[in-house]
Amino acid sequence: MNSSKIPGVKIIPLKKWEDQRGWLCEIWRRDEIHPVEVPAMTYLSVTHPQAVRGPHEHVNQTDLFAFLGPSIFRLHLWDNRPDSETFGLYETFDGGEGEPFVAIVPPGVVHGYKNIGIVDGAVVNSANQLYKGEGRREEVDEIRHEVDPNSQFKIKHMKVLVLGARGMLGQEIVSVFSDHEVLAWDREDCDICNFFESENKIRKVAPELIINCAAYNNVDAAEGDGRELCFKLNAEAPANLARIAKELGANFVQYSSDYVFSGEKTDGYTEIDLPDPISEYGKSKAEGERLIQEIGGNFYIIRPSRIFGVKGTGENVKESFVDLIIRISAEKKEFNMVDSELTSPTYAPDLAARTREIIEKYPPGIYHGAHDGACTWHGFAEEIFRLLDRNDIKLIPVGSDFYPRPAKRPACSVLLNTKLPPARHWKEALGEYLEKLVKN
Repeated sequence: MNSSKIPGVKIIPLKKWEDQRGWLCEIWRRDEIHPVEVPAMTYLSVTHPQAVRGPHEHVNQTDLFAFLGPSIFRLHLWDNRPDSETFGLYETFDGGEGEPFVAIVPPGVVHGYKNIGIVDGAVVNSANQLYKGEGRREEVDEIRHEVDPNSQFKIKHMKVLVLGARGMLGQEIVSVFSDHEVLAWDREDCDICNFFESENKIRKVAPELIINCAAYNNVDAAEGDGRELCFKLNAEAPANLARIAKELGANFVQYSSDYVFSGEKTDGYTEIDLPDPISEYGKSKAEGERLIQEIGGNFYIIRPSRIFGVKGTGENVKESFVDLIIRISAEKKEFNMVDSELTSPTYAPDLAARTREIIEKYPPGIYHGAHDGACTWHGFAEEIFRLLDRNDIKLIPVGSDFYPRPAKRPACSVLLNTKLPPARHWKEALGEYLEKLVKN
């Protein structure tokens, strides 16, 4: 466990002595701490999962906290002493079950903690002053920042790990959850295809919510040399993440696809329709769904389709169909557009907001995150150029067989939403996006 950079704060790992009867742990010894830190009283508190205590600070009192388990705690510290060399510094420390520790917190350091585990946890607090003084006749030495809604000292609700954070959707997820403690990891930070390494990294940060935006989406390449990587990224890696999340007691979000369906149903697909993919890409997404459900835990599988939005900044991130066709139209004025493959476009910022709504208000399960309405590729392009007043563009409707491709596409994969309030129409979302593009 790392030491604190804040002067006067001590983070001391504890050793458990275990035998057939159980275990014991020395919390403090008078000959190992400063005389000023020697406790005058001790109390024990039990904190429920996800509950928060603090943050507050003391003017004269020093606290000695012992985080023992059987849950995991996250201690938050802010140096609020103007004359300190680390004034304003914020730190967190995780421990408890499996890694018990003592934290000695001097006056002027704001502190609070949260039970980030899945069971009740016990904390022993030994203060060097009596609560309310001798005979409980004095004022309480406590500045309670937790009761001030405008306080700069806040314990964020969740530690959120976003994987694929520099992609089109990932960057929007990071933005939507910005009021939480967000870890924005991309491939260079955590290779989810390296199961051992990624598990070690994730366990060290102990997130309460894992959102996986990383995926393999080269539909045609998956029919050939890309198949192995496709299944690893879309099925095996998400299953590994779901297992880790379950063991940590964290919620897990995985994005699937409308391509898990064959497209034979002309009236669209609900959340409970059984997957019947017709491409290797679709099979990889369906297998990911199956494995996650088999593992269990608090999982959310969200199916979007035809995502568009601001291009991500990550390596090998593709631009959306909207950006692609607008860019090409600067030089090309006539397009043969496939007038089939009916589905529901999805605006990335709306999908991110929808994700948060689902997590906060709905139980785990499978959800459809696409917009209301549906269109073919031809209809999509037609609306793009109509909104841009591009009367110079000619769109010629053609069938799917006009562009021979290795992978089959569903003829109709409209995602019907039966679990959530209606989403706005895709044309409204597209209009908002194009308006922002024009302004920029």
